[in-house]
This record gives sequence, structure tokens and C-alpha cells, in this order.
Amino acid sequence: MSTMIRVRDFLSNPMAVSTDKAELVFIESRNAIEKGEKVEFNFEDIKLVITAFLNIAIGKLYGLNIDYKYIDERLDYSNSTPAIKNMIEKVILNSKKFYSDRSQGEKNNNYINKSIDGDI
Repeated sequence: MSTMIRVRDFLSNPMAVSTDKAELVFIESRNAIEKGEKVEFNFEDIKLVITAFLNIAIGKLYGLNIDYKYIDERLDYSNSTPAIKNMIEKVILNSKKFYSDRSQGEKNNNYINKSIDGDI
């Protein structure tokens, strides 16, 4: 089974900048992954995305107690620009590093940690 997450449906405008809205995207994607479903993030009609949004909406998935490969196999993206794809790739890479050694990450940069967790 598969879940389509149309990012625009969570927003009041075509800009993915709200950490609160990113948290809603994260919750829906987390629920789907925990059920064993695949998740497609659809970026149709999105004009602007910031890294903080992606850190919460997608990056936090790598903080779940689930193997990274399992998560990677379940995520797909549609209607994203090359710039958004590049940002997603960087967010995933950074999240894997962060969550693989969380205690070291907290020592290195508390602001980034809070951003990834949606606490700022």
C-alpha cells in the first residue's frame, strides 16, 4: 500500500516554510511508514521550500527506531524541482549522520538539533 502526501494540502500558501506544518507532514509520513506503507511526497504547486521544513517533514523520519534502509526504500518524491531534490538529499544525509550519533550531534550544534526536531 502507498500513501500520497501532497505537501501543498498542508499549507496555506505555496511556500513550505512553517515548522508547524512540517510536523503535520512528518506525523502523516511516520504513521504510514510504521504501517509498512510507501510514502510519496508530492511537491506539486510548491514554489519555495526551506531546509528547516524538510528537516522536520522528512529528516525526522530517520530519528525513528527504524532501519535507515527500510525508510529509504519507502520514500519517493514527485513534482519536485532539481533544487528541492538536492535539498532533500542533503537533509537525508545530514539526518542520518545526526541520528546515528545523536549525543555527539547535540554537543556539536544544539541549534541544528533543535531545528531537526522542530523545537525552534
